Amino acid sequence: MKNGKQRRVEIMARRKKLAISRKAMAKAVELRHAPYRFVPVNEELLAPNNSYGASDFVRRGYYVDTPFRCGDCGKEEVWTGTQQKWWYEVAKGVRVLNSDSVPRVPAQEA
Repeated sequence: MKNGKQRRVEIMARRKKLAISRKAMAKAVELRHAPYRFVPVNEELLAPNNSYGASDFVRRGYYVDTPFRCGDCGKEEVWTGTQQKWWYEVAKGVRVLNSDSVPRVPAQEA
């Protein structure tokens, strides 16, 4: 038979374990209903970067769909996580991109 102190330790350990599993379940539900898709980063495939800090996606550990506006035509687009994964890991592209570096959109012919 266990004394009260031993029983209390068991109860607290069980509560801590349940709290951790509830937190993990809540995070999973939150991610499932997120408006963005998460694509994992494979750091070994990234091109060498001579920067003082890691990029946001490296710190996060995943790529996120990123909306942007083209600097030339003003068109709203989304740079998807899979496109980012291809750019950074397969094409070995540079890690700093902005709307000025988006490929040119041909002019609309009237």
